[in-house]
Amino acid sequence: MNEDFGFISINRKKFADKIAGIFSNSKSKENKDFYVLSSDSFKAMTFLNPKRKEIIKSISDEDFKIEVKHTIFGLRISKALSLENALIISKFLEEI
Repeated sequence: MNEDFGFISINRKKFADKIAGIFSNSKSKENKDFYVLSSDSFKAMTFLNPKRKEIIKSISDEDFKIEVKHTIFGLRISKALSLENALIISKFLEEI
């Protein structure tokens, strides 16, 4: 990537996480579908622009993990590399 985003880790929330969120005090809807950990919240917000959020939401695999380490971007799908998973990764990297 052309910009240094520090460290960012993004995982999809599971169904149980969403249920637990109903009972939490947090009312933020910003990342209701994902856990986002970052070394710099401003850089994470810059990385997660509306277009990238929509692209991330389109990933059909529930167990994906995205990591950004400064200028290096990685997408991990923990299942065996099938044609479907390879196409998901290819499409995502093309759009991101």
